[in-house]
Amino acid sequence: MLQEASRRERIDNDLLRRYHDDGDLLAREQLAERCVPLVRSIARKYSGRGQDMDDLQQAGMLGLVKAIDRFDASTGHRFITFGVPNIQGEIRRHFRDRTWAVHVPRSVQELDAKIQHTRKAVLEETGVEATPDDL
Repeated sequence: MLQEASRRERIDNDLLRRYHDDGDLLAREQLAERCVPLVRSIARKYSGRGQDMDDLQQAGMLGLVKAIDRFDASTGHRFITFGVPNIQGEIRRHFRDRTWAVHVPRSVQELDAKIQHTRKAVLEETGVEATPDDL
């Protein structure tokens, strides 16, 4: 098991070196493909929270690509040590950007959607912003 991890790390380091030193985009793509199972594993930990699994994986892949681009091998750290927090951070950012900041009951969310729809309809129909009494 340790030999496999060491072998994997050597391959990852070689791909990173080829990408960063030589600008080899194929090496970047290969490294990203090698890390897909890792991204899926991390995304699964965030599933069941109201977001589609494909969206979570896509956010995780974005975090992975950003990590590949920003990784500095001269720090002496392993790529995986740098990559995992970046993947998690991008998935968390996805939640912050696409969900309510606090738990809001579904009925309130639905009411908000109706109000926004009505405001837009009144504005289009009359050319004037609706007042609370109008709504």
